[in-house]
Amino acid sequence: MRILWVSDSPLVPSSYGLQTHELVTRLIDVGHEIRVLGATYVGAPLQRGNYTVVGGPVVSHGTENLLNHVLNYKPDIVVTFKDVFAYQEDVLRRLPVPWCPIIPIDTEPLGVETRQRLRFATQPVAITQNGQALLRDAGVHSLYAPLGIDTKFFTPGNKQESRERLNLPPEALVFGFVGANQSWPSRKSLDGIITAWAAFLEAVPDAVLYLHTDASPQAGGINVDMIVQLMGIPAKNLRVTSRFEYGVGVDAEFVRDIYRASDILLNPAMGEGFGLPVVEAQACGTPVITNNFTAMRETTFSGLRLDSTDRMVGDLMVANIGGFRFRPNTRTLFEAMLWTHEQKQAGTLETKTAREGAKRYDWKVVTPKWITVFEEIENLILEGGIDSEYRQFVRENAERLERTGDARPSVLDS
Repeated sequence: MRILWVSDSPLVPSSYGLQTHELVTRLIDVGHEIRVLGATYVGAPLQRGNYTVVGGPVVSHGTENLLNHVLNYKPDIVVTFKDVFAYQEDVLRRLPVPWCPIIPIDTEPLGVETRQRLRFATQPVAITQNGQALLRDAGVHSLYAPLGIDTKFFTPGNKQESRERLNLPPEALVFGFVGANQSWPSRKSLDGIITAWAAFLEAVPDAVLYLHTDASPQAGGINVDMIVQLMGIPAKNLRVTSRFEYGVGVDAEFVRDIYRASDILLNPAMGEGFGLPVVEAQACGTPVITNNFTAMRETTFSGLRLDSTDRMVGDLMVANIGGFRFRPNTRTLFEAMLWTHEQKQAGTLETKTAREGAKRYDWKVVTPKWITVFEEIENLILEGGIDSEYRQFVRENAERLERTGDARPSVLDS
């Protein structure tokens, strides 16, 4: 198939960008032709490996350029890999070709805005089984394939060497955090982590928290420095990746060192569409603290899952997209930190289970699932190849869009 893939640019080190590169490369290897519309890329068309990256003025995740790119490239389908509510309904309605969104779902149940956008989708693809179930509960049929990692790269390593490279004490209890700081309240519960950390240091004064995130509120998140000052957290108990390093992007070895250096990874997110750091850390043998909610229900193999059904643990919050998220309270996070301290002292932090669970997301395991997904999409849409009636429908619909500015919303409605 000829595919226009819309997501973060594969030139940036975000989860969407990195996964886009891996998935597109693998799908091209089995015969698909793909062009990537990088929503975070501005510049002339750029060749990246075996595919081309295009962009343009960025306002709303590439939506404002999408119709022009469809008319220029003439794909068989458009694939978006981002929260679907990021895309403008009017543009989705006017797409002259089928839209097959790859959907991260970080609320329970399926968000109202997500469901509204999916009225224009031909074949959604879920990246977690939990997400697929939520789609099914909302009456939406989806295919399923999970994101992938390289478990030959993300492996257990020498903890002391990693700590030395990160300037961390060799014998301290170290908590790691790897995640974006892009929302208020913090979807990653970052403010709750810092608040709980201040209380935890009264019990374990030599512990260290490593935050790999943007500490500034410039992307819409919390002001980490301000909260740290407010809570009076000593510098010796906190490490934060510099804004420059985080902004320009660190190499994968740096992030792997954070996982290896940590005794546990903190990821008590209010909701996760997938949560790659959770799986990557466990592949390195590092257990995790998560919520038993959304994607984390199925990606937590070792560590502690906080009970999202217990109102003493936290509260459900209504997200602005019309679904619930779960926010653990400060006391719960404090107790989870104490639990980690006790487990480390007892030598019972489980690493083997973490590693074995993460292996199910190795690229060798998940790539065949993605190939099958796109075979099913091709069978659904093309139905017989290049001379099919559907191809004629695509051509006519593209011509209608160019002539009148309108098109039918979906081949399934024609």
